[in-house]
Amino acid sequence: EEQLKTRKLDDEARLPIALGAAIEVTALATAGQGRRSEAVSYLTQEIQRYKDTSILMRLNKNLHVLSLEGQPALPWASSEWLGPKAPTPAELKGKPVVLFMWAHWCGDCKKQGPILDAIVNKYRSSGIVVLAPTQRFGYAEKRRPVGPAEELKYIEQVRDEFYPWMKSVSVPVSDEVYLNYGVSTTPTYVMIDRDGKVSTYLPGQPTAEQLEPLIKKIVEKPVAGSRLLLF
Repeated sequence: EEQLKTRKLDDEARLPIALGAAIEVTALATAGQGRRSEAVSYLTQEIQRYKDTSILMRLNKNLHVLSLEGQPALPWASSEWLGPKAPTPAELKGKPVVLFMWAHWCGDCKKQGPILDAIVNKYRSSGIVVLAPTQRFGYAEKRRPVGPAEELKYIEQVRDEFYPWMKSVSVPVSDEVYLNYGVSTTPTYVMIDRDGKVSTYLPGQPTAEQLEPLIKKIVEKPVAGSRLLLF
């Protein structure tokens, strides 16, 4: 904060990393002390303060970690996509949905792909839908700078080589969707229940044993006529 009195946050690369980490640790530590609402308020304030900087996505991620679960899913509409056009949240109401947020350069995403595909196939009869949003980063292999059209072709090439199951899945290509969902960590999973609400928001690399219960939670249908008994 002292440095920001004499320079802009994005004047060099290290300052945003340092400030983003400091805000993240402060928020998560506050929530860990049982003061979740205070942490959410703090992150909301910092998002407003740094909304025009490179740390906005990271701040959105941390806000979502603390507050997105139980809320309606955010939109994922995009003017560009690979594969079929993505249905809207309203059109998918009644179906369990998994958002798999990935990046063409992400090795961890490539490791997660087969794990996700195997689990989804296990629950295919439930009507589960997978969407795989991504975005452009301005480069292709080995960070070679490329234009938008060439990068889109490269994204398609990576999809076809490493994610063959994704050819039948909608892949919205949108910086805005990435930003709104706070995808500063790839992959990021968002599990959405049949009511269109976020069941799990999970940045990172779950194992198959960790991932399956999260998917099972959204595919299971409520038992008709069930009641909550209070004692």
